[in-house]
Amino acid sequence: MAEEKKEERVTEVKRMVKLADGKDYEVKPLSLLDTKKLLPLITKMDELKDKGISDELIECMADVCYEILKRATPELTRDKVLELVELESVYLVVLYGVGKMLK
Repeated sequence: MAEEKKEERVTEVKRMVKLADGKDYEVKPLSLLDTKKLLPLITKMDELKDKGISDELIECMADVCYEILKRATPELTRDKVLELVELESVYLVVLYGVGKMLK
């Protein structure tokens, strides 16, 4: 009797984040190289958050979220990210994009 080959299926789960416009945006995981490039900004954001909310922290969060979100939505501008990403969504964008948990 011939050996049956089982077909392996890999299901890709899309990571989505709902932003202020009510739309769901895909967050694609970053490559190791992209993560390495973004790590200084993520580290800075992590340090700034311990000092409380500030313009500098908001700008840093916008930079990080923009770099992550533009992979799946290239037409998204940094200004639009500032408008659409709410504070509670920043954590999910970073978690889904980089997998780094903020302390």
